[in-house]
Amino acid sequence: TKSPLELSVIMCAYSPLVLLSLCINFVVCYVLFKNRRMRTVTNCFTTNLSISDILLTLLNIPFNVIRNTTEEWVFGHVICGCTNFILNVSVYASTFTMAAIALERYRVIMCPLRPRISFCVASVTLVVIWLLGIIMSLPFAVFSEVVEVRFLLHDTLRCRVEYPQPQRTYERYIILTTFICQYVVPLLLTGVIYTHIVYKLWSREMIGQSIERQQVAHLKSRKRSIRMLVVVVLLFSICWLPLNLYHILLNFHPDKNLFVPNGNVYLSFHWLAMTSVCFNPLVYCWTKGAFRAELR
Repeated sequence: TKSPLELSVIMCAYSPLVLLSLCINFVVCYVLFKNRRMRTVTNCFTTNLSISDILLTLLNIPFNVIRNTTEEWVFGHVICGCTNFILNVSVYASTFTMAAIALERYRVIMCPLRPRISFCVASVTLVVIWLLGIIMSLPFAVFSEVVEVRFLLHDTLRCRVEYPQPQRTYERYIILTTFICQYVVPLLLTGVIYTHIVYKLWSREMIGQSIERQQVAHLKSRKRSIRMLVVVVLLFSICWLPLNLYHILLNFHPDKNLFVPNGNVYLSFHWLAMTSVCFNPLVYCWTKGAFRAELR
């Protein structure tokens, strides 16, 4: 059980995060849904990011904090299964959507003569993203159970992930697969795409005087857009890296005495990862003049 001081610190850390996330993401969804001029394919993907952040804020953060700060789990089997399931589905949706945005930007900037992605294609892409996230997160829902844990003086109910036998092998396989599919592959793909776009855009400055003013202004606008998207990917990857490394080291480091489960360390890394639910909408939308004008 956490001490009163530890509980106070945890509440002071998470409460503003939850309120800020809900406020910002609901405002983003409202503005983008309400104004027809803002309904571009990129903003459609941005709205999907905000929706996944809202789900993460409402259905994971409160229950995850309670699970790691109290002795007994009182919310039953359904909520127990949903907690880690929603976390992983939301992260899959976020990283896959970032990759989709990168591909869409690549098509627009590098192949300007090709037709742009339609809303129909974008909608199908989002459905596929959520279906993939749900399917790949199913182990965290299936294997999450409310189990009775016996202590010296009393028994208590805890929400845990109980993998089949051989339990250690299953756990390592699922953790490593999740890390690669959820974090490494989509962010690596996104990084490669943006690196290629940045190289091409900056190399076009060599044309110099032969470009007309309107073309120069358009090129600068695209560069600002790419800078913003790169910042989003960097912030997301930095926020989620410690929590992912925590799980990897906990399961694969050969010295089991050096890396043992620690609730305070986990909550610190979890809090850092959850700050991404505020960074995404701030960088994507609040830095755009068009969004600020529509908000006013």
